[in-house]
Amino acid sequence: MLISKQNAVMKVNSKACIVWEYNLPSQKVGVASALINGRYPKEGWVVNKKIEEVYYIESGKGRVMFEDEECVVKKGDMVYLAKGKKYWVRGDKLRLVVVTAPPWYKEQYSMWK
Repeated sequence: MLISKQNAVMKVNSKACIVWEYNLPSQKVGVASALINGRYPKEGWVVNKKIEEVYYIESGKGRVMFEDEECVVKKGDMVYLAKGKKYWVRGDKLRLVVVTAPPWYKEQYSMWK
């Protein structure tokens, strides 16, 4: 099954973060691509209360800050984001493939100051 980029749904999460969601016929996994250029969120932290995420770094560079750990990322790296863990991302033309389990949904997501 092909899901072309022209069928991906673009969402502007902030000035620094644009996401393209691919609609998979699965209730177990979700996939998106993202471009982060700056800090997301602009301030504070974000947390996914019900899903796990994996970022694969396609290009660019940046860092992911967890509540207790900082990861400097570059092309070819992967980052695992456990559910319930606060984090933020700063990217310099950071292009990601984002895999979630289960698919991402807004109601499980929250921001912390």
